[in-house]
Amino acid sequence: MAKRKRASPGDKKKHKPYRRLEELIRTIAFPKYLGLDEVFLGGVQDKPRQGRKYRCTLAGLRPRRFVALLPTRRIAYLQRILSSFSSEARNAVIVVVIDMWKPFRLLAQRIFPLALVVVDRYHIVKEANKCLDAVRIAIQRTIVSEALFEASKKCIEDKCALDRIRSEAKKRVGYT
Repeated sequence: MAKRKRASPGDKKKHKPYRRLEELIRTIAFPKYLGLDEVFLGGVQDKPRQGRKYRCTLAGLRPRRFVALLPTRRIAYLQRILSSFSSEARNAVIVVVIDMWKPFRLLAQRIFPLALVVVDRYHIVKEANKCLDAVRIAIQRTIVSEALFEASKKCIEDKCALDRIRSEAKKRVGYT
């Protein structure tokens, strides 16, 4: 059986794992409507969080097409990759659709200065539902506490009435 050659520390500098990816990405024309999002991928089957990390996805929204899956969502990396495109290519982007992550918004404004940066509908609905749930729960707690107050008040009134009936019955029977 042949021995496997180990990579020396100097070899790591020669083989940058994503150099080819970066070269390929530069050949892609940006869509006019660009989607910028992250996805949490990777990991080992028995240890689902181990080895997982956020990766960045680029997608064309009109027409819908996958553009690229980048190895990380680190802003420095994304800025380096996206700014390597010509300013004409970046200025051709009309709309950049992102989630609510603030670094994506700042990056999109910096890299695509002429594009309109908008938050995607999924995240808007998700945030609206979160706010509506908070209001609903607050109202429900108020109603429940008012209902408990009314119920306890009725119990006290009923107990007073019951005490009054008992005392009257005791008087009738001659039980004092």
